[in-house]
Amino acid sequence: MIPENDFCEVWGVRLAADGGLFDFDAVRDMPADRVWTIVESGDDMDGNWYAIPGLHYVNRLGYVITEQPWVDYTLDAIYFADDVDQDEELADATCP
Repeated sequence: MIPENDFCEVWGVRLAADGGLFDFDAVRDMPADRVWTIVESGDDMDGNWYAIPGLHYVNRLGYVITEQPWVDYTLDAIYFADDVDQDEELADATCP
């Protein structure tokens, strides 16, 4: 699992013009290796959001695009930590 701040810094996260997540229509023609799906965990105890490399549909909230491409062995990333008090590294994380 990649911490949120590393994900933002290493891959260069880009959001939609309004600062939110992209919808499917906006990313479907993008290079697949630069699209990440933002999903909820599906666990009521875990309010975190996660970035998963590629286009996915289950539990999706939307998509982000990155400047750097992911590769087959790229790990999932924490995109938004619900309980930032758990980990100081996550508490300092900010994506654009």
